[in-house]
Amino acid sequence: MFVFVLVCFNTYAQDQNLKKTDAKEIVRKINNKILESKYFTANLNYEIFKNHNDTLVFQSLPGFYKRSGTSEHSLLVGIETIQNTNERLVIDTVNETMLLSNPVQKPQLIENSLNAAIEMCKSITLTKYNSQSKLSFNLSTDANTGFNKVEINFENATYTVSSITIYYTNAVIPGFDDISNPKITISYTNIDNSKIDKDEFKIESFLKKQNNLYVPLDRFKNFTFLNQYIQK
Repeated sequence: MFVFVLVCFNTYAQDQNLKKTDAKEIVRKINNKILESKYFTANLNYEIFKNHNDTLVFQSLPGFYKRSGTSEHSLLVGIETIQNTNERLVIDTVNETMLLSNPVQKPQLIENSLNAAIEMCKSITLTKYNSQSKLSFNLSTDANTGFNKVEINFENATYTVSSITIYYTNAVIPGFDDISNPKITISYTNIDNSKIDKDEFKIESFLKKQNNLYVPLDRFKNFTFLNQYIQK
């Protein structure tokens, strides 16, 4: 199990209050670090804590993110997403639903959601260590986002993300309905830019085409299938 820890020897942390524009620029660099390579693969580990101050991991869930151009394949807390040049399929394994749609033109990853949250922040702090930094977003109490704090740890030299921690408020995580104020830490490990086979982004493991219609495979026949795909 990977646990992200900042350790500093013979140095000290330096806190700096940031303007929203400066925070957005850091987020853009972190996002672009993932998008700038033709291929990107990372193992993800989700650590769920029952409350914001809890140091004991309630449950750990493995996941992954793979990208080739605009094609993506990810597994995030029971949500599997596959996108290729023609389709985008989102599979919710907890609620047993599938949503088919047209692909998004550009993966935005963390940038869009964080930029929206930045506008509702009461303060933004950058804490610098010897080789890494922590970017902390503290949201206003009236922000209707479902979380009140986000922390991003990244490498100073490359802006490579190491972990993201989200402090949820009165929000339910799929599959964990009994936890109302969880904290989730997402750790990124084994980052690789090697070529990814195009078969990684095919949806045939879930859907088949019959008479130009998409149909779930037999093992997913009990899933609710929502088809929002527009033929072009």
